[in-house]
Amino acid sequence: MNKYAYVEWLSFATKSPEDTSVEEARAKNDQFETANYRWSLVGDYYDLSRASYGSGEVLMEWLLAIEYPIIFVIPGEKTVVRQVAYREKEKRHFGKMLPYALEDSIVNDVDTLHFVIGQQTEPQATIAYVDSQWFAGALNFIKQQHNSVNRCMVDFQCLQRIAGDIVCWFHNGRWLLHSDEGLGFTTTDVFAADFLREWLSLANKESGETLPRRYQVYLSHTINEKDHISLETVTQLFHTLQPEANIQFHSAAPPLTVDNVTAINFCAGEYATSKKNAGQATQLTIVVIIALLSVCLFLTVNFLSIYQSTQKINIFQQNIETATRQVVTEGNMTNPVRLLTNRLEALSVGSSEPSQVVSLLRLVAPVIQTLDVELLTINYSGKERMLRLSVQAASFNIVEKLRADMEAKGLIAELLSSNAIDNKFQARLRIRLEKQ
Repeated sequence: MNKYAYVEWLSFATKSPEDTSVEEARAKNDQFETANYRWSLVGDYYDLSRASYGSGEVLMEWLLAIEYPIIFVIPGEKTVVRQVAYREKEKRHFGKMLPYALEDSIVNDVDTLHFVIGQQTEPQATIAYVDSQWFAGALNFIKQQHNSVNRCMVDFQCLQRIAGDIVCWFHNGRWLLHSDEGLGFTTTDVFAADFLREWLSLANKESGETLPRRYQVYLSHTINEKDHISLETVTQLFHTLQPEANIQFHSAAPPLTVDNVTAINFCAGEYATSKKNAGQATQLTIVVIIALLSVCLFLTVNFLSIYQSTQKINIFQQNIETATRQVVTEGNMTNPVRLLTNRLEALSVGSSEPSQVVSLLRLVAPVIQTLDVELLTINYSGKERMLRLSVQAASFNIVEKLRADMEAKGLIAELLSSNAIDNKFQARLRIRLEKQ
């Protein structure tokens, strides 16, 4: 199950303007430090019965020990969620056109607002906007102890609802309403009657619905219950304004979720930087892991190649030793080629010229050692004054290069026969000195 650090900014519990002016609060950033917050570790679905409450300073201490992604919930009083006309062919440029399309219907300067887009289904799209300066300050305050905020939602869109239902929650002097397509609002319960009357009037006019709507109404006051709207008052209010409606009343908090399909994420556009950085960090981590795996693979392949080459050299040395033992049957054999050469030179002592076999071995041995060739047998015919070699190589080209390199040394090298055995090539060569 997913787990998040839920942080909610409680606008109704902030420091009043009588204590600190707005300008001074913004200058000191204490509109966020002195505000009250509600926080808790939550899953996709949650209740806040065990949530903690406190100032921004206490919240920062809690965030220091938390590593879960943050979901920041802002009050509906700070936002406007509405629907606008939408056509599918405008999808590509809809976000850029949106502020200017609403300019005449918004009191604020659109350049001071942060616009976000929710569900887009022709002919309407759900959009929301919030004051950019306030929103940036709130995010920056939360991000003092965290690099990023995973999501930012408006409080009434956390009310879980079934399609077709309108969910209302009266809680500690506030009224939250969540309707279709993510629409809704948050206000104080003293304005409940006026807001509900206006809401029902607009909803019926725009949708043209004739069937009664279903309402889920929740009351869960936990502080100063006598100062807030009562269940009796709410019942009377709804039955008076919408007598045909199907209304269910609950003396409890509603189900809450951070996973509503229609919920709008305010961490978009210029405020999605932290998400991009997280994505870049993930991509960098993947690149580093791939690079390390590549290096490990490269080293493994090279070490394996070195090991195989060493094994081939050892086998070649063993074959040379075996062939040399046919000539030198006793004594230590640290360097069989040199031993065989020295023994042949010793046999030729007293001659005016070095013996024929010594001359041949001096020229043949270095050539064999430079190529990936396995020496199977070596024989010398004193009568014919020539060497007969049986060799094995990975390809015929290597055998041919051996013959060519010997001829380059001034020898006459003849290929007597060759055949392929188990992906290897064996050949017999006859080598003699070129006639002077």
